[in-house]
Amino acid sequence: MRLERLGRLLGQVPRSPALAHSALLVPVPEAEPLLGSLRGASAGGPGLPPHVTIVYPFLPAVALDEAVTTELSRIVAGHRAFEFSLTGLGTFPGVVWLRPEPDQPFVALGDSVLARWPTLSRYEGRYAEVVPHLTVGRGRLRRSWRSRIETAVPIAARARAVLLMAEDPGGRWEVRGRFPLGPPVEDRPQGG
Repeated sequence: MRLERLGRLLGQVPRSPALAHSALLVPVPEAEPLLGSLRGASAGGPGLPPHVTIVYPFLPAVALDEAVTTELSRIVAGHRAFEFSLTGLGTFPGVVWLRPEPDQPFVALGDSVLARWPTLSRYEGRYAEVVPHLTVGRGRLRRSWRSRIETAVPIAARARAVLLMAEDPGGRWEVRGRFPLGPPVEDRPQGG
């Protein structure tokens, strides 16, 4: 099993479709210029755009059917689109990241999904506290990154949709669904 996992990490052994993960995330295209300017930066995996994760892992990729996407569409539409900023630089062991503020809307989205699929948990329950974040890269914070990041933040952004992403057999992530958030308060039609 360890050799198979190592082979997958190195791109030598295709992932079994039954083991392929899926994830829900909010894409953050506003972060692309910064990540593109940082040599070696990565949003987390091949095919993933810059993003803030909502739920990972979500359902196995083979379980993503029309009923799941219909339910996700309903859940996500019940949350309003919102403005946020990428403000602070942070690190976890082996991960450099940016903090979205406010972060509560990201937590609320994940809570809504987990209420519908209560057997799931963020990051398989490995962390007592899950901190919404945008991954900049793996490893230690590089000196060359710090000044670029500090001059680039805050980065204004808007959450407009949630993407359902799934791994293909080669370990590359692909979009399986895009679910628009509901209109913000100021964009909602006036009744009367």
